[in-house]
Amino acid sequence: MASYQFNAIPKLTTREIKKFWGHIDKTPGQGPNGDCWGWKSRKSRKSPKPALRIRGKRMRASRIAYFIQFGKDPGHLFVCHSCDNPPCNNGEHFFLGTDADNKADMYKKHRLPTGDNHWSRRFPEKVIRGDQHRWHYDLESRNYGDKNGMRKHPEKVVRGERQHLAKLTTAKVKTIRKEYATGKVLQKTLAKKYGVSLMTICRAVNRQTWAHVN
Repeated sequence: MASYQFNAIPKLTTREIKKFWGHIDKTPGQGPNGDCWGWKSRKSRKSPKPALRIRGKRMRASRIAYFIQFGKDPGHLFVCHSCDNPPCNNGEHFFLGTDADNKADMYKKHRLPTGDNHWSRRFPEKVIRGDQHRWHYDLESRNYGDKNGMRKHPEKVVRGERQHLAKLTTAKVKTIRKEYATGKVLQKTLAKKYGVSLMTICRAVNRQTWAHVN
């Protein structure tokens, strides 16, 4: 399960609480059932969930609203909305849950962007297909051949024992290939000798791996 780090909510002063409520719009008619408490201040373009800075730390409005109305910091849990309206700050619409709980609620209510609800189904005119795709007409932008990053900056390519999962070294690969080339040693024997799997030896001697080693 994913772990999220939320800023701890400090004990709020009367002034801070009053300032927070100044951002809340309790006008009836908001949300799907008309009883949501909206956010009348500016929201981020990147998220529908409003946030506020408290003593230099950015916090989601719903978490502050939960703290004020229930006297408890949600901690590592999410403040989920039974009304499915992220900007809502009505405590009666809140319930705490993990990320998995939140996604399960979305799935149960068919709010996940899948099937006909996926953006590509909802806005097919925005999907770039066929000859409209950049790769079909902007051939100069393709990084093929000598334009490829591996060709232009070979010193940056991590090979051989520089790979953190490498089980052999350049010297061992050269020795293994020489031994196997004699025709007197089986790959199975080499695998046992160097303490690696048979597949590792097979790929090394057939240059499926370590191809840069002569």
